[in-house]
Amino acid sequence: AQSGQIPTWYRADSPPEPDGPRIVVVPDPSFDQLPSGFENKCQRNHDCQWIQGADRTQMLAALGLSEPLAELETEHRRIGVEDFFAAGYAVLQVQIMTRRLRYTSNLDEIHLQKQAVQAAKAYLDGDVETAVTALHNVFDCLSEERDHYFSSDPHLIDLTLLTPSTLDQVADVQQFSPATNQEQAARLDTPQNVLIDAEVAQALSAAGDGKYDRFKSMLGDGHVGWAGGAPLGDACMDAMTFGQAESVMNAGHQLATEAIGQPPTVYARFSGSTPSDLTPTLVRLGYVGLIPIDFARGTGFGEEAKVIQQAGGVEIESLTAKPIDAAGDSAFLSLGARLGESIDSGEIATALLAHWPGQGCESFQDLRRVASWCLALGRFWKLHDYFCEGEHPYHHGTTRSVSSDSHESLTSAVHRGDVDPITAGIKSAKNAVQNEAGRLLEGMTALIAARPSNNDRPSDSETNQPVDLQSIELAAQFAKASGAETDDANRSLMVVNPLSVGKRALVTTHSQVSVGPEHIYAVSCTGDRSDVSVDVPASGFAVVQGGDGGGQKQSLFKRFFRPATIADGNTLRNEFMEVSISDETGGIQGVYSGGTRGNRFSMRLVWASPSDDRPKSKKEDSSDGHSSTMTCEKIRVMESSEAVGVIEVSGSVLDPASKSVATYTIEYRLERGSRWVQIAGRVQPTGIFSTDPWKSYLGARVAVASESSIARVIVRDKLHRARSRRLIAPLGLVIDEAERQTQIGAGGLTYHRRVGDRFIDTLLVVKGETKESFSLAYGFDTPNPVGNAKGLICPPTAVSIVSKSSLPPRGWITHVAPAEAMISSLVVHRREDGLLAASVRVIQTRSKSASLAIRFCRDVQFATNLQLGDLQEINQSIPQASDDDADAKQVTGMKWKADTVRFSVSGHQVTDFLVVFQS
Repeated sequence: AQSGQIPTWYRADSPPEPDGPRIVVVPDPSFDQLPSGFENKCQRNHDCQWIQGADRTQMLAALGLSEPLAELETEHRRIGVEDFFAAGYAVLQVQIMTRRLRYTSNLDEIHLQKQAVQAAKAYLDGDVETAVTALHNVFDCLSEERDHYFSSDPHLIDLTLLTPSTLDQVADVQQFSPATNQEQAARLDTPQNVLIDAEVAQALSAAGDGKYDRFKSMLGDGHVGWAGGAPLGDACMDAMTFGQAESVMNAGHQLATEAIGQPPTVYARFSGSTPSDLTPTLVRLGYVGLIPIDFARGTGFGEEAKVIQQAGGVEIESLTAKPIDAAGDSAFLSLGARLGESIDSGEIATALLAHWPGQGCESFQDLRRVASWCLALGRFWKLHDYFCEGEHPYHHGTTRSVSSDSHESLTSAVHRGDVDPITAGIKSAKNAVQNEAGRLLEGMTALIAARPSNNDRPSDSETNQPVDLQSIELAAQFAKASGAETDDANRSLMVVNPLSVGKRALVTTHSQVSVGPEHIYAVSCTGDRSDVSVDVPASGFAVVQGGDGGGQKQSLFKRFFRPATIADGNTLRNEFMEVSISDETGGIQGVYSGGTRGNRFSMRLVWASPSDDRPKSKKEDSSDGHSSTMTCEKIRVMESSEAVGVIEVSGSVLDPASKSVATYTIEYRLERGSRWVQIAGRVQPTGIFSTDPWKSYLGARVAVASESSIARVIVRDKLHRARSRRLIAPLGLVIDEAERQTQIGAGGLTYHRRVGDRFIDTLLVVKGETKESFSLAYGFDTPNPVGNAKGLICPPTAVSIVSKSSLPPRGWITHVAPAEAMISSLVVHRREDGLLAASVRVIQTRSKSASLAIRFCRDVQFATNLQLGDLQEINQSIPQASDDDADAKQVTGMKWKADTVRFSVSGHQVTDFLVVFQS
């Protein structure tokens, strides 16, 4: 007001000559960029006042303006000195935007200066109406200048991050207080948002003293936007089946709903990533937007600010802008230019301004005040409105279904001092698969018996109480529903397989069995005992009828190409492979299988430990275990017959100094007609592990022949290409080579590490692990890797039955084609109209689209997609289906005819549908 002009901004490296009366204000960060001697020139000019400071407060004090001025209030809004600072910040941003985007300035600087000076003088005189009008003219002038470049307004998101420890600050501060009706009518809204993750939701629910009632009321009334609904921060969804991951997502959504009193519509989590293949689950829960950013680790953002995330045939908008620290001024210097560049490139310009409660730098507060006067620098949004009413993207984002930081779950467990961190993963994976298989078998039994499923079985979130498939009870119930009569003689068997993958099982009967039936692969008899290799259909059963028939009637191929016994010396051999066990190391020296000549596989135990004496660039590979040695002290054949061969080895693992760091005993098992080598071992470490489990461990290392192999992990019941060297895959992984594939059946061993181009380590023991036993399996050219991986945990179950000629030799309850799709859930219902129905979940395990055909043991009357799967959907009315060719019926993209339902799926899609059977 005294100078009659507004400040002029200059680049620090090209300041004006300090001649005449001047006030030169230099922030501390800009001082080093000034030309040499510039400060001396200013000091020599007695009419020049040199002002330097670290922040606005220091510089105002140097100018003698530290005394605060009172705010003025009109009927509609209040103004203060901060509004003039905001106007200055807006001028700077518009000028930087003009230069950075190489536009020609159209700003009427004379009019701008006149209005700014008039506003300042009116403010000092107490003429609030004139001051407000003049400030409006200042901001309108800046808005017109910005509109010359682009007419769309940038989007601004004010997001307050919360933790249970910062909730008290939210309850105390007034930053979330809503504006009055008069203020809302006279000023632009600048809403705020908060992140309510699972830990914060728990704290809100646990507070029973009403401390946070006002805060929750503002969230529920829509005065403050919010995002949340995520599971607890330590939930590693890559270590779960799809059912487990969906269960924890549902639990997080329910927790947020109960804490706030209404469901969240924007999904976000403070710590941890959200895999893209869970997008259909988010959409089903009612989310309209997603923030996939891990704020704790600073990952998850993308190149564009707002994109479409597509997975499983559904879409959701995703906010992927790189978060800006609203507590620091540095990022706000070129904020306007960055947003302008985004608009110029066709993106949806968004600034995600993240901060803790009560924090925010001066530039952030300036930006909020600017946005309350005009939209020159953007508009603040509530998150729900941003996704529903803001600009909608048309670019699809690059998403990842496998998290890049999920391996840190093991590191965190070791650092916390958890006991048995690896065993915990094994138990969780096995229990999840056993629960899934148990519910499938219950559904198959209910479908045969035409009754509703028993819904008292544990869910995937209750994996502490697994369903033991090896107990005969479940399989016996199925056998009885199929018309069989159970007994204890073990002369005839019904072999039951609930999984959607055909399995070859080795069973033993106390009678001679004929090899005549097609599903009997081979039989070897010893007295009254028969070892039978039987092929069991997917989601079905096979009957082994005992009698007086011998087991020697075999095809020419089986008679002449099968070895007499499987184990011979240090070699295991069956129809599909030859496995050589090294008598020096005790590991697998070579596997010869398939149409390609030569050794394709080897395995040994390794002791990995970090080394600090190697070059820094090689530190990641310094724990590769190349210097450890596996030595064999004893090798012997434990069992050798036509049906099975077992070789046991024992020895030690030596470190680089030839000191024993572990002892081991391993049994290698190969069955007739199997593509799997099964390993059961016991290791006793004597060395000391460090606290970095990815560099200090005892592991099983495998090597393949090709250096260009591709590793694909089995994560959430799907095959995903591995892009990291530290892998999370409780069901194992597949190593794809040019003409063959090798599968590691981990059986719950969750953590793996790629070393070089040909090696993969499976971590067996790390710091804190006390369990000494382990089991692994290696498959060669196995079809349906996901189904086979589950089949290792839940093999078919044999039930002793009374021999009946009326029993079908084999059969299936459901059948899926192609085999790469799997049924993971089958629940039978009795509708209110009396019809039998089933809710079914099918997972496409590969990343390619497919046309599925699902067959049932009953004819279908109606089929449709499910959204919630509640009773209302189960009992929905059956509409009139449209006639298709060949008398097929069709509703909502699903076709059915006789016992078959057909529909198309995209890669990795999870489909829930309802099928109603004919009476």
